[in-house]
Amino acid sequence: MRELLDERVAEHRPTILVAQHTMTDVYLACAARCTPRCCYNRDRRFAGLVLDMLRRETGLSIADNEPYFVSDGTDYTIPHHGEARGLPHVEIEIRRTW
Repeated sequence: MRELLDERVAEHRPTILVAQHTMTDVYLACAARCTPRCCYNRDRRFAGLVLDMLRRETGLSIADNEPYFVSDGTDYTIPHHGEARGLPHVEIEIRRTW
């Protein structure tokens, strides 16, 4: 991923980072109540836009950075490839059904 992002920056190509993660139906003994989830760390700007757009969809319950969020201690892609480069970014979590 680093090489791809380096190339895009060198070519002055607009870039956003969208990371996908799957979640289980149960987290810390609590049933998952929503899908998808928008997660972020320090910078909510792009994630907030995605969250607003997803909330316009009928029948979806979208979580905002809960029940957990992206952090330097638990995640790599968003902090290192998104935030460190100043790229607009979001992590979308989707509930697994298998």
